[in-house]
Amino acid sequence: MSVNMLLVLATIVVPPNFASANSQSGGTTKACATSIASVVAAHTRNWSQILLAPLSDDARGVHIGNLTPVSHRSGYNNQPAFSNDGAGVYYSWRPDNSEADIWYHEFKTGKEWAVTCMRQDEYSPALVPESGDISVVSLEDEGKRRLWKIPVHGGEPSPLFPSLTSVAYYAWANANTVILALTDVDKTQSMILAIGRVSAGLVERIGTGISQGLAKVPNSNAISYVAMREGQASRLMELDPASRKISVFIALPSDVEAYAWLPDGRIIAPRRSQILMWSPQGGSWKQIADLSAQIPNGISRLVVDKKGSRLLLVAPLK
Repeated sequence: MSVNMLLVLATIVVPPNFASANSQSGGTTKACATSIASVVAAHTRNWSQILLAPLSDDARGVHIGNLTPVSHRSGYNNQPAFSNDGAGVYYSWRPDNSEADIWYHEFKTGKEWAVTCMRQDEYSPALVPESGDISVVSLEDEGKRRLWKIPVHGGEPSPLFPSLTSVAYYAWANANTVILALTDVDKTQSMILAIGRVSAGLVERIGTGISQGLAKVPNSNAISYVAMREGQASRLMELDPASRKISVFIALPSDVEAYAWLPDGRIIAPRRSQILMWSPQGGSWKQIADLSAQIPNGISRLVVDKKGSRLLLVAPLK
């Protein structure tokens, strides 16, 4: 496989207007900034809701407790990420005919406030390792997608690779290394897999065939992702950023496109409204929950906290 090294040169990017993390809001139903028309025109009406559930584990296996709604606003509520201290969740909210902002929901009080407020869309909040900051993908005019770093307790936001405008998904391997899925596709219409080195400002494109589901493998710097090709079963792949070695971790069951790691290396994954689990001891998938009564339209995404004691699910709405 040829390796294409891309030096991302610094360019002048005007920082967007980010809201203060202290500007709390109650029953807000509208985005806080005027939207870019071309960005809004590209949206689909994919409403969704975020739900929280406790996870417990005993000799019989993993159990999912009662579901509690986290998001209460109509519109797109998606891409949740637990805060470092586990006290709340960052997520992307987009009302109809408007732009998406990153919001923070505090579990104890139920209070919420906008973390970003800009004309562009902000998606995919994630905790930047070894810092109190978050990173987001900003969908800008003309379809540009940049990765931004946002200090949530004050300070200026900044684009991590200013000239890179094709970021679709990403996951942090460590404080200096981020794995990227880029939308400048190859001949098979597959996204490009790349490694970003923050301190050097370098992005190295290393492969194709990536679909989605970038996530850090527990107790390692490795990153996993879902690879899907027409006519082939989906596979969970593993990338070692240091050696650039890519290997097949496990095959995924049919109709599984999302997953989450438990801290001990087990994996849970939604298949429609069911939750499946894979264990390295057993080496096979088994159903641990059927949430059809509570989530009839299926589960599109799930996230587990650091302790493996809570689960966030995204439920599409029709």
